[in-house]
Amino acid sequence: MDEDGVVEQLHDIERKLAAGGAVGLEACRAELAAWRQREPDQEFRLKVGTPTAQRVLLGWCYRYGVTPYRTPRQRQTIVCVRVPRGFMHEVMWPRVQAMADLVDQAAAEAAERIVERWSGASLAQYESAAPTATAQGELFDEP
Repeated sequence: MDEDGVVEQLHDIERKLAAGGAVGLEACRAELAAWRQREPDQEFRLKVGTPTAQRVLLGWCYRYGVTPYRTPRQRQTIVCVRVPRGFMHEVMWPRVQAMADLVDQAAAEAAERIVERWSGASLAQYESAAPTATAQGELFDEP
């Protein structure tokens, strides 16, 4: 999957989930402003599982004019935002999840292509034999 294709799929997700199919920077910000007229903002602490998903969340926040932040001594996997509750559950989180899944998949495919070019071997044959880890970092022991 090439980058242009991924960007177009991100726009497709946005169009599919947008009210009336309106997309673009101004439409996104107008949608949030409409929610803010109906409901007050409240703080949400979002745990983001992968660095790629975190980048999608941050990009999404900047696109909509939402300011992400961390409280002192907060873990790097937690991002806080202040938005209306309905907006979070009906607009923001479904879109962020769908977009993060797409970008994670594209990143995994790109990594596989790069490693296959470097190693000269197809990784598909090893997928069923590869060890699995239940938590990040269990696959490799420290030297």
